Amino acid sequence: MQIVRMTEKWIPSVLLLEQACFSEPWSEAGLKEAVESPLYRYFVACEEDELFGYGGMFLAGDEANVTNIAVAPQLRKKGVGTGIVRALLAEAEADGAERVFLEVRVGNEPARHLYERCGFREVGIRKDFYRGPKEDGAVYMFEIKR
Repeated sequence: MQIVRMTEKWIPSVLLLEQACFSEPWSEAGLKEAVESPLYRYFVACEEDELFGYGGMFLAGDEANVTNIAVAPQLRKKGVGTGIVRALLAEAEADGAERVFLEVRVGNEPARHLYERCGFREVGIRKDFYRGPKEDGAVYMFEIKR
């Protein structure tokens, strides 16, 4: 498996993964805009033309905010998510970020465990952050040590 910068070539596969993983998947236009924007960083975990997972974030000053991380259901708990998170953190550090934030459904224990293993800590709750189904979002932060 390799983790590489996402290009437009990956958008059709990412759209399918989005639909499999999220109740409110990103649109093709939204993904294309993110891939083309200098403020976003998106990576895919892949082998040749097979997508295993992807993740992205946007940069704002000295902060980064993870927008999405998704791993194919049959490949979870095999290191794909960890690899994506590590790639995002390395990129955030290279881009000068001091903190990286993300939100995750409070009931998504596997994702919360992944983020905590990668060094994130919970710093708050956003009430009713998610729709379909409605659920609070746990806010996590990772501090980049320089």
